[in-house]
Amino acid sequence: MPAIAVIGAQWGDEGKGKIVDSLATQPNVVACGRFTGGDNAGHTIKPSPNEPSIALNIIPSSIVTGKPSIVGHGVLVNPITLYNEIEKLHGLGISTENLSVSLNSHVIMPYHRLEDYCLEKCKGSESVGTTNRGIGPCAADKANRIGIQMWELLNRELLSERLDFVIGLKQPLLEHVYHWDGIITDEKLRTAIGGYFEGHKIKKDAILDDCVALGNKLKKYLKETRELVNKYIKAGVVILESAQGALLDPDLGTWPYVTSTNPTIGGLLIGSGISHKEIAYVLGVMKAYTTRVGGGPFPTELKDETGDRIRKGGNEYGTTTGRPRRCGWFDAMPVNLAIDENGIDGLALTKVDVLEGIEPIMFCVRYEIDGKPKNSIHSVGQNCLGMVKPVYIEHRRSLQEYKGELEAATAHIDILSFGPGREETRYNLSDELRNLLY
Repeated sequence: MPAIAVIGAQWGDEGKGKIVDSLATQPNVVACGRFTGGDNAGHTIKPSPNEPSIALNIIPSSIVTGKPSIVGHGVLVNPITLYNEIEKLHGLGISTENLSVSLNSHVIMPYHRLEDYCLEKCKGSESVGTTNRGIGPCAADKANRIGIQMWELLNRELLSERLDFVIGLKQPLLEHVYHWDGIITDEKLRTAIGGYFEGHKIKKDAILDDCVALGNKLKKYLKETRELVNKYIKAGVVILESAQGALLDPDLGTWPYVTSTNPTIGGLLIGSGISHKEIAYVLGVMKAYTTRVGGGPFPTELKDETGDRIRKGGNEYGTTTGRPRRCGWFDAMPVNLAIDENGIDGLALTKVDVLEGIEPIMFCVRYEIDGKPKNSIHSVGQNCLGMVKPVYIEHRRSLQEYKGELEAATAHIDILSFGPGREETRYNLSDELRNLLY
């Protein structure tokens, strides 16, 4: 049996967690996994109307279904976040016995978070609005071959030697390049990592002790996940979950306002370790409107009462940070770019209910620059994306008809979601996807 890839078709926060949770309950699905991103991305799951919503940052959405849930080596793991999520699930009576975390996942260290914070401050007006979760610096250390992987938390002597080397590089960087004054003004960040620093100095022993302790607590979950994924694919359908959205890909998205891992189909393949031949269906997830976090061009952004209404109705506040998301009308241009670059076969449309009562509803079908039509983001060039004029279609009919118009402008919509719960989902599956799931 093959795999189904689930990819965000906008700038992230499309509702992938709810969609993966729903798919995980289907008969042929034997396992799910997350293979990109880090704890800068979050998802919220509401299994039933009578149960509380569950917010997670690292552990796959499928964990509440009891299906095997895998954190692949493409995910950057903060072991503190991971352990806290496991404890949260246990407190809710949810088992984590079927959770597996790659031994080869790279570890987000406290100095990564401080480096992220300092770099953003140094950029000033050029800041991209990161979450201060250390994602970029951890990814950079991975590329520079000085990162630390999860398996190294199980060997105190080895980890001590590695930290001596890495901290020897980070200490002068923080002091003499970023000119860190020893003060963290962000209260949440100071609470999270302040104990690992004393004045200007990184406290190696504090980091070492806590990492080894966390390694021992997480040891039972650390596995060779590439073998696991391929094993499950032989037994049934595996859902491959991406973090964030295709337009945040550092190679294919709206650079530099992007993330640091690849949330596209290529990132899923690398982060899971399976062959492209195993992907049978690519499901894109998109909202009935558009949101964006942090900086970057946003052609259909609404800086008015309608934007505020969408934000409030859709609870558009970051799962990780709580900060308000920028909101705007649906834009077919980035979605079609995601469809083209990821080979998306069908779409899930989420948060249709949020637009109830808003009239008229507008959605963008193309751009113009100086009166000249631009039918794709490629034809615009991302350096000019902030200068485009969106061309809208006005919609005044039912939301079901609105769904049909979006489908005509993008691709077949397999799943329609109008609320956070599993029961608030309607299926219009293509034959291909139905055969895979059932």
